[in-house]
Amino acid sequence: MQNLDDQEFLKDEKNNINKLMNHLDIVERWGIFELAIFTNCLWIFPIPYIFVNSEKVISHLIDFSEIRIYERSAFSFFFNIIILFIDKNDLKSAKYFFEKMENTLHIDTHQLYEKSFSVFLKNCITLMESNFDDNESYKSSYNIINYFLFFRIP
Repeated sequence: MQNLDDQEFLKDEKNNINKLMNHLDIVERWGIFELAIFTNCLWIFPIPYIFVNSEKVISHLIDFSEIRIYERSAFSFFFNIIILFIDKNDLKSAKYFFEKMENTLHIDTHQLYEKSFSVFLKNCITLMESNFDDNESYKSSYNIINYFLFFRIP
């Protein structure tokens, strides 16, 4: 195993991310591999790259939404991108993608996981808007977290 100093490691990391972005850029029609890489690794990409490719991803996910793996990928994409912007304290982008999710996905009451996390994300956005001073959103989020903690496997 080669020992790299911090600068060498960061240079290698940047080169690998650039190779990955080049691959994504040359693939005309993303398949499940490209969608999964982009959807689950948003944090490695520059924000402008995410915005440029988000419409392509949403379009592909909608085209294939009848296939269950793509339906799950669509929800994962929206969940991950909204959480990314919440973590970055970018309320405008979090709201933008939450509205996109609401307009794109048709989450019904039978989809407990997706519905719960949709409510959780909405609560997070509401809390950010209210400067974390909204008791109803806080209680609702707390209840959702406790619900999922109750069902976790030890």
